[in-house]
Amino acid sequence: MIGRYSKAKFDDTGIFQRAVGPNFMNIGSRTILQHCKCLLTGERISIDDKTHTILKKYDNSLFQDINDINSGPIDFNEYWQAYKKEVDLATLEHDEINIALSGGIDSRVTLGAIESSKKLNAHTFGNSLNYESKIANRLAIIKGAESFIYFDLKSYFPKKIVLQKFTLKTEAVKLNSWIEFLDLYHNKNRKKPILLGELCEALPARNIKKFSSQDYRRKNFISNYISKRTLSFQENSEEAWSKWKEQQQKIILYWFDDNWFFKLNMTESKEQIIGETIKDTEEIFSRIENHNLPYTELFDELFSWYTYTRKELSRQVNICNDQFYACSPAMSMQLLKHTSNIHPNERLFNRFIDGLFKTIPELRNLAKIPTSQIPFVPQYSSNLIKIPIWGLRSKIDQYLVSRMMKKKKKGRYRLLQSINWLEVYQQDQALENYQSYFEPNYLNTAYKNTFFEATNKRKNLESWPFANMDIISGAVLNMEMYLIRKTPTKS
Repeated sequence: MIGRYSKAKFDDTGIFQRAVGPNFMNIGSRTILQHCKCLLTGERISIDDKTHTILKKYDNSLFQDINDINSGPIDFNEYWQAYKKEVDLATLEHDEINIALSGGIDSRVTLGAIESSKKLNAHTFGNSLNYESKIANRLAIIKGAESFIYFDLKSYFPKKIVLQKFTLKTEAVKLNSWIEFLDLYHNKNRKKPILLGELCEALPARNIKKFSSQDYRRKNFISNYISKRTLSFQENSEEAWSKWKEQQQKIILYWFDDNWFFKLNMTESKEQIIGETIKDTEEIFSRIENHNLPYTELFDELFSWYTYTRKELSRQVNICNDQFYACSPAMSMQLLKHTSNIHPNERLFNRFIDGLFKTIPELRNLAKIPTSQIPFVPQYSSNLIKIPIWGLRSKIDQYLVSRMMKKKKKGRYRLLQSINWLEVYQQDQALENYQSYFEPNYLNTAYKNTFFEATNKRKNLESWPFANMDIISGAVLNMEMYLIRKTPTKS
């Protein structure tokens, strides 16, 4: 609406960031429109009745009171009461609650926090025969929830009119599993709450990169998962901060090569786009620096929350708002503040999560069910059992993938049935629908053809058929540009 009625011009830097990467998102306050900025995370701007800015403030309260790991046992109940309070606030005055339920940990925590007196509907996308769907259904039964499972392979390359509808109404299309759910769900009554799990991955500290790589976890399995040694963290310093900023900027600008500028017909704007993107990263760096983080390892985590979580993962909340009042309780400022103050040593390697499920009565029953990542054994099982099973399953999946790629034909590609991305790409209408997303094309033919070829290669197993979020990102960006320029019609 802002773009359509303000007549604002498109912003080349914003378009390039959304079209190329990393993660196909705008950085900082940038949008795809000139002179149209979004609020930075934690930013508050107050204006007077003449639209003059009278106050600009920032919330820098994350990581400000990290607990001392030598101060005694963790109070899991304190966190749990804070979590339940957020769930209660999100569902206030509603007797019927919905939850987006997978077989993982994040939505399992949310499920346990919902009052048993509420009528509960659990929604899961994917084939009912998928392992994840079966796990989600078992969790729903324990909680006494009615389980709904949605499966429509066509939603991953939907007809243009469907993609356009969700783009127009939500501006949050990327992971089309949500279209699979929302296009099949029809609510004739007034909106009701739907709760989502922890989108920011804060509680398990998955975004602390130093300790999260597969190679690091494998080499330090015994010390980190079994003996649970105390980890060493590097104290913040000006030198470490400068070095991290330089590395992070290199990662972002890695995507800004001549090939993409050519494909988007923006070669003449290259220096301007790179310069403006550097300024955008400085906005985020400034927000992080103002927190005076105690450890350098936390730079990556807060950067991820202030970029990928806010711009990409929160799309899931926005798209669900089409038919629900959507909320991710763990992403509220109060609870995120609470989580950030749990020492990272206690959050890493699922230490806090494991303790939470062992301590909290509402979660103990749910821990009897395996997770979608680690099959066959209850969640409460020892890491000595769970982690090797996780690793073995991954190895088997990798073998099945390699075998299918080598034979260049459809076959089993997962130990346990999951979404089959080859079937997604091999749908009769996939390539035809993709072409329709660029009619008209605002992003240049060479750009469109790049992802058309990627789609075709995945269809023919010339490259592994990953999830199609990279392909849909560009298509949706083009559709947003079309909707902004489209002349409004009178109803």
